[in-house]
Amino acid sequence: EKPFSCVTCGKSFQYKSSLTDHMRTHTDEKPFSCKSCGKNYKTRKGLSYHMRTHTGEKPFSCRTCGKGFSRKDHLSIHMRTHTDEKNFSCRTCGKSFHHKSSLPAHMRTHTGEKPFSCRTCGKSFYQKIYLM
Repeated sequence: EKPFSCVTCGKSFQYKSSLTDHMRTHTDEKPFSCKSCGKNYKTRKGLSYHMRTHTGEKPFSCRTCGKGFSRKDHLSIHMRTHTDEKNFSCRTCGKSFHHKSSLPAHMRTHTGEKPFSCRTCGKSFYQKIYLM
């Protein structure tokens, strides 16, 4: 049962606090502030995840290789490297990737877009790593 509904988009929630957190996606309100660096977050959970960047805490570990992660979803993404699961495929050539973030960079090889330019010589690249 989800009795709490968003008046803006209609999405429903089980708890009033979840609706309150959701409403900030529409208002862009960020009431939770990091005492270390001042960065602001929409939810307490978002601030909690951020605090791990300051503390170095990595409570989620890979059972295969031991690598630690600050977030459970980051561990889940990492696990694809061990299972060779590649859920993100290029519609142009069919090449597949472990990470969703790899696909846009790959697509630029087809479009020819090179958004990363050297300030010294002006040469452009389709991936930031090649500029570096």
